[in-house]
Amino acid sequence: LIEQRYGRAIARVRQDIEAVSLPPDLAQPLQADAGSPALKITRKYIDNEDRVFEISRTIHPAKRFTFSMELTRSKA
Repeated sequence: LIEQRYGRAIARVRQDIEAVSLPPDLAQPLQADAGSPALKITRKYIDNEDRVFEISRTIHPAKRFTFSMELTRSKA
């Protein structure tokens, strides 16, 4: 959708995940307690010319986010 909106190909996405306290202004809309643990995810979409053309930020209350990763060792 981002590529369609901007007409630019995404070459890379940089994603930063950090632990934060839930800001008071987001507590009610997220149905969570202000100051409770949360994760803030910032994504930067970068084109082939190494230019950032879209940034998104999301905040998830801690109990509503799971990050999973699988690493496979090569046989070589």
